[in-house]
Amino acid sequence: MNIGWKIAIPVGMAAVLINAVLGMLRHPL
Repeated sequence: MNIGWKIAIPVGMAAVLINAVLGMLRHPL
């Protein structure tokens, strides 16, 4: 197994969550 996937998947998911949070802060409902 490629160890890179074990790092890339959590980092990618964290980046998506952070981007969503920043987007909500920039554009509050």
